[in-house]
Amino acid sequence: MELDDLGAFVVQHLDGRQLDAVAAAVAEHLRLTRREAETCTADFLRQLINRRLVVVEQPAGSAP
Repeated sequence: MELDDLGAFVVQHLDGRQLDAVAAAVAEHLRLTRREAETCTADFLRQLINRRLVVVEQPAGSAP
């Protein structure tokens, strides 16, 4: 898988942060609106999850 600027940035920030925190960083880095960043980030993460390259973990004590 070849990563563009968005993909590389998101992968670098997948360190246990929640989606909204990663999207906020993407918005600032790529100068996008918050909504654009949330959409792009969620779409990219969905691709990674579908390819089983990323696993989503629930915080301890939260409902599945």
